[in-house]
Amino acid sequence: MDAERRAALRGDTPTEFLLKQLETNGFFYKVDVNPDNSRLRSMFWSHPDIQDIYGWNSDVLILDCTYKTNSFDLPLLNIISMTNTNNVLPIAQCWRPGEKEENFVWALNNCAR
Repeated sequence: MDAERRAALRGDTPTEFLLKQLETNGFFYKVDVNPDNSRLRSMFWSHPDIQDIYGWNSDVLILDCTYKTNSFDLPLLNIISMTNTNNVLPIAQCWRPGEKEENFVWALNNCAR
């Protein structure tokens, strides 16, 4: 890691820095960490302003998963909806460990909070 990046992270790991940024900016987020090795298994986040709009437009959710993975080998799940004016509404994003039903249930349960 180069000196400029280390300075930007202010001594945190990239994951710690991301979580602090989400907290600082009022995002709703949940993490699932492996208790054996403290490694991130899943992470869900949603912009704070989206929840009210989502409440008015929650009839249909579209789940789009990219299989390009990040440094944790976690694919990104995008959760979107359509507004009543036919605009795309990004609801949340989620890194999850796989395609098993429980991975999607975890993400959708966080969406329904």
